[in-house]
Formats: sequence, structure tokens, C-alpha cells
Amino acid sequence: MAESDSESERIARIAKIDAITASPEKRALRVYECIKRDSDANEQRLTNWDMICFCTEYLAQQAAAFGWLTPLMKQLVGLIYYAHYYEGEEMQLYSIPVATGAEAPKESVQ
Repeated sequence: MAESDSESERIARIAKIDAITASPEKRALRVYECIKRDSDANEQRLTNWDMICFCTEYLAQQAAAFGWLTPLMKQLVGLIYYAHYYEGEEMQLYSIPVATGAEAPKESVQ
């Protein structure tokens, strides 16, 4: 019974917060749409790898303001740089242009 109460409290909390502000997922979709629109307009042809690199570097910079990000960001930055320097050729194979081949992230069902 306690789990049900906990689950109902979680659902109520999510609904309360979502009524006040957009979810992280909706915010990410909004940024993605702006970047894609700009990429299309300027024919930059950003790739999914470009986006991954941008997101990682941006979050790493934010870790100074949000200390709880620091341990996770050290791991993520390490993975990205490892992939860049040791699997770079494969990364190019998976670099799909954002403007032509990638779909916007779909909202997950909660």
C-alpha cells in the first residue's frame, strides 16, 4: 500500500510541476527545434554527433553552477573524448545530418 501512495504522490507532484513549467523533455524538444530550424536555414547540416558533442560540452560548463552534475559530466566528457579520438572513424558513419536524417526526439510516456 505504501508503494501505491508513493506512486500516487509522484504522479501528483509531476502534474503539479508540469502545470507550472515545461518538462525537461519538452524544453529539450523546443531547443532541438530551434537548432534544427537554424541548421536548415543556414545549410549547416549539423549531425547527431555535433549535437551530442554540444550537449556534453554545454552540460560540462554548467557543472560549475550545478555541482551535482560534476561526477556524471566527468564520466560523460571522458566517453565523448574517447569516442572522438579512438572511434572517430565510426562516429562519422553514425553522424546523420540533423536537418535531413534525424527526427525530433519523441516524448516518452510517463
